[in-house]
Amino acid sequence: KEYLLCLADIQAGAMFEIPTNTYSLTVCEERFNKLLCDVTNYLQEHNITKLNVVGLGDSVQGILRLTDLKLNETSVVEATVTVARMIACFLNQLSAYCYVEYFHVPTSNHSQIRPLGSKASELACEDMEYVIGNYISDMLMANNRVCVHMNSNYDYIEIPIFDFNIMALHGHTIKNLETALKDLS
Repeated sequence: KEYLLCLADIQAGAMFEIPTNTYSLTVCEERFNKLLCDVTNYLQEHNITKLNVVGLGDSVQGILRLTDLKLNETSVVEATVTVARMIACFLNQLSAYCYVEYFHVPTSNHSQIRPLGSKASELACEDMEYVIGNYISDMLMANNRVCVHMNSNYDYIEIPIFDFNIMALHGHTIKNLETALKDLS
């Protein structure tokens, strides 16, 4: 068996509440602590020695629209560093229980900075996921129980599990669900 844990749509930096969810950096930290507790219990219960973890993007709330800035509790720059540290700390703590293969999707829509009035994906390479992935990699460089994988030249990352090559991406670039796999190939 192999195990895969997905992290997606963290939206760090956002501060708002809707009937089904609440967002803030404090809530984000609480959720990482709960997830760590739940995952480490599961790892111990099932004697798991290796865990694949994939960060699927939208790690930060970002600045898709001016109204997004009003939802943000902090600057996009500060939220970027904060969430990168949270993820790195989470992975570091997980590595005390098992070997961790971390895969970071290089692009998503909320993490695009969209400078100079650019439109969605017009300057897709201006994406904070690149900074987040590299920050995580740098913070965990000395931990030989965590291996960080990035694929900066594409909008997806490949995750090899057994004889399968899983492609993971945020999904904001998929135009047609029926042909998505063929289009990526």
